[in-house]
Amino acid sequence: MASASSLDILRNLLRQFVLQRRAVELQNNVANIEELWTLLSDNRLCSLLRDDDRLFERQTAYRQSVWSVNAPALSTICLIAPLFEKDSIPHLFIKGPLMLHEVYQDYFFRPTTDVDVLVASNDFYRAGAVLAEAGFVLEPDCKRVYWRIFLGEQHYYPPHKTLTVVDLHRRVRHPAGPATMERFLDPVLRHKIGGRSVAVPTPVNLALLLVVYLLKGIMTYEAVGYFLLDLAMLLARMDERAVHQLIAEARERKLTLALCLALRAVRMIAPLSPLLEKEINGQKLSLMSDAELFRQLLVPGIARTWPRIRALIKTCDHVNDLAQAVAWEVGRKIAQRACGAHLF
Repeated sequence: MASASSLDILRNLLRQFVLQRRAVELQNNVANIEELWTLLSDNRLCSLLRDDDRLFERQTAYRQSVWSVNAPALSTICLIAPLFEKDSIPHLFIKGPLMLHEVYQDYFFRPTTDVDVLVASNDFYRAGAVLAEAGFVLEPDCKRVYWRIFLGEQHYYPPHKTLTVVDLHRRVRHPAGPATMERFLDPVLRHKIGGRSVAVPTPVNLALLLVVYLLKGIMTYEAVGYFLLDLAMLLARMDERAVHQLIAEARERKLTLALCLALRAVRMIAPLSPLLEKEINGQKLSLMSDAELFRQLLVPGIARTWPRIRALIKTCDHVNDLAQAVAWEVGRKIAQRACGAHLF
């Protein structure tokens, strides 16, 4: 469990990083450096720090680990992107090293475990067939109803070690609502890499994706400080027009309360624009205090049922959506247990 002093130090480091947009120096008088490094590691935030003699070996090992996983991810993207293009499958690379480059101009800012690709529901199985033809093998558990229907994703193992796992997604689902939000697929930006042009989210769509990921982190008790920093960095570069669009799209996709929750967390490490401050003040969201929210995202602790239900209730934009959200959550839980028992 991280101490309050370590969290305060990390919060100040994050704030400096967002404002300066470069690695920051760790002060020499930091006494709890071991605890701080653990906190940084758990949240994939070690690249916040400049080179430090006290951490030289750890920082070197961290960079090597990032290269060992992100390089195969980039190779995988360069392999499968033209295959989807050839079969005219609309797709979008979400998270991963391409997102890191969009936010930090660095493919190796932190480790990424796999390649996440979003495709339309109608093209989900066709995209899987393309991966299979390229030698990727579907994880056996992903054939179950829980993965195909409720989670809407499939994991494909690579044919050799120079590549990495591909997570194929048919939806990006707000945990507190039933919307599938395939609007992420149009429009897209084109990212040039290795002589190829691949599809990545627009800044507004990327911001909304990060909002969803932060909410999922709260509900599943995962340390997601890296997503918090991503969103803070992205918002810091948005002009007024983009902010207006972000607010409008969040309202259209029933993500206003989720956006405000994420903005309150961002406000702990970076100043917000007047428009975003106004959006927060216009919503009543008493899930937890800003300080508790910050701690929950970085040091989630032991999972408990009630806070998850509270998060579900508090981030539904409309009362009518709540019954559907709860029903879906109950169905997902039943399907998860049935999958674990190998019933279907």
